[in-house]
Amino acid sequence: MIITVKYYFCCMSKNIEFIKPLLFIASILCLVPKVSAYLDPGSGSYIIQMVIAGFLGGLYAVKLYWYRIVGFFKRSPRVDENNSAGQKDE
Repeated sequence: MIITVKYYFCCMSKNIEFIKPLLFIASILCLVPKVSAYLDPGSGSYIIQMVIAGFLGGLYAVKLYWYRIVGFFKRSPRVDENNSAGQKDE
């Protein structure tokens, strides 16, 4: 139990250092006054276009690396130097 408590307090300072910039950004965003923004119909179609382009780009990446993906999941099992039957591989 003592080891876990020491480990927790040791790593806690690292976690706090990581959280400080996030808290700073969140506090800046909370202090922004009310913004009245207008999104015209062109903005919506641009967002839809970007989503479709991202999806098709992902499909193209899968097509491009398809054999690597399949090869990763279809790795042949390792063969020992000495077969259990005592025969050499041909």
